[in-house]
Amino acid sequence: MIGLSNPKAIIFYIGFFPAFVPSTNITINDVIIVMSIATLSFGSVNLCYSLMAVKAKKIFSSAKANLIINRVAGSVMLIAGILIALNI
Repeated sequence: MIGLSNPKAIIFYIGFFPAFVPSTNITINDVIIVMSIATLSFGSVNLCYSLMAVKAKKIFSSAKANLIINRVAGSVMLIAGILIALNI
């Protein structure tokens, strides 16, 4: 429901809706079907994101993974700082 109430998403779908559904023959059943398909598809994508986040939390909560993440992030910031300093 949050995704479907997003104003940008509403404008996006309203823009594409006439290309796929003739606006002269729309019934309430057509609207319900389109909304159900959109809700099912976006809901399944968000569910997959949630499941991946749970798995990522398990992976990244270990001390070894935390150390690797901190070293990689620190290295990236160090290199970015050096590159900025050299370009100034």
